[in-house]
Amino acid sequence: STKEEEENCVLLYEEDDSDKDGRRERFLEEMDEFNYDDANNGRRLQDYNKREGRTVISFFYQNRDGGTVFTPKVLESIKDFEEFLMDVPGFSDVCYGDGKKCFPFNSLTPYFFEDGELVDDIDGVLSLFPSSKIALAKMDKYFGKNNLGSNVTLTHVMMNDKNGFRKKRAQRFLESLHHELWNMDQEQRYPDLIISWSNAHMQNLEAADALEHDFKWSLAALSFIGLMVFVKVRNVFEVLAGVLGLVLAFTSALYWQYHFNFNQLTALHVAGIFVMLGVGADDIFLTIDTFDHTKVDYIDQAEAGAPKFDDPEIIKQRMVTSYKTAGSMLLV
Repeated sequence: STKEEEENCVLLYEEDDSDKDGRRERFLEEMDEFNYDDANNGRRLQDYNKREGRTVISFFYQNRDGGTVFTPKVLESIKDFEEFLMDVPGFSDVCYGDGKKCFPFNSLTPYFFEDGELVDDIDGVLSLFPSSKIALAKMDKYFGKNNLGSNVTLTHVMMNDKNGFRKKRAQRFLESLHHELWNMDQEQRYPDLIISWSNAHMQNLEAADALEHDFKWSLAALSFIGLMVFVKVRNVFEVLAGVLGLVLAFTSALYWQYHFNFNQLTALHVAGIFVMLGVGADDIFLTIDTFDHTKVDYIDQAEAGAPKFDDPEIIKQRMVTSYKTAGSMLLV
């Protein structure tokens, strides 16, 4: 899949050290010629200056042990991973190419391999990169002539969905790719490499998946709280009233969030759901216990016979007393 790039790499190493300037000039021509010439099919890399609405996935590579990514083990892992991408089912249907084959990725990795084998002089290849803006854009900010190492490098992969054409097909592939990447990460298939990815549709997919799981956990937590409240009060109406209070607390908080243009729903906001459920459950128990304890006051005040706790006036007075007592503690 990276044959064309490997052929370019061969050209880089045909010259000896005495022709280093000529080698550098040849490299820069290859790196900077991104405008395709349909007349002679002179395509080398995917053209990201002519994206034209196509979907792009960016892969970020890091050394799992820390330090530079340009070590033999990490470079081998990157090469294996990019070949794995080419072999993912359905990729050939959505990849950016000429209809017969997929174009190589916008990646630096092929420059380190000659005929499929890792070159001996890795620093020799790296010494060519500081002269190319395209190469520097794939490094961290500390990479330069005096520091031929980078904590990260990246690869761009473009889909063949120009201006929205075949967008649905590309999105279906991204969903299946996300599943493959998730399994790959869980299996730690590349132990020397940390792989991250960035794509709007895949990020939305991950957010929807996380939201679904959090909703299920929230529903389970709400049901558990309702059960505990029922064990305490043995009254279905009071349980429903308490749970309704928790739901209204969250929805009202969500309303005010959007009212003041806090439009992002982050992981911290989702974690706040469980905090609100915990605080709300504690407030329910506190309010109910305080209301029950007001019976003592009315028993002491009764001059004869048991007070009628179901009397509307007495219930009203007990609620006022319980809210006065519990209100200050609810605000803590």
